[in-house]
Amino acid sequence: MPRRPSATPWPALLVPAKAVNLYLAYAVVTTTPGGAWDENTLTGIETACSLLLLTAALTESLNYAALRHRALPHRWLILATCLPTVACVRWGRIVQRYPG
Repeated sequence: MPRRPSATPWPALLVPAKAVNLYLAYAVVTTTPGGAWDENTLTGIETACSLLLLTAALTESLNYAALRHRALPHRWLILATCLPTVACVRWGRIVQRYPG
């Protein structure tokens, strides 16, 4: 089925949103606390995880809107579904490794 041209520039909306998601995912994965006593870093990681989940949900809703209008291919959903998984896994590991 041919794609019809869309009036909304979906890539112009989605590329900056995905860049924010990737930045948050990088911060979530690369930030390491100094130990169980490093409460500020642990809180920062948990905050970055929650922000990543929020921005990924917003980006995914934009993806679905673009797919509904048949403006983008389905491969645009790959990143939007992988990044919340990264956030959940990291948040779970932080909670298990540093309880309290």
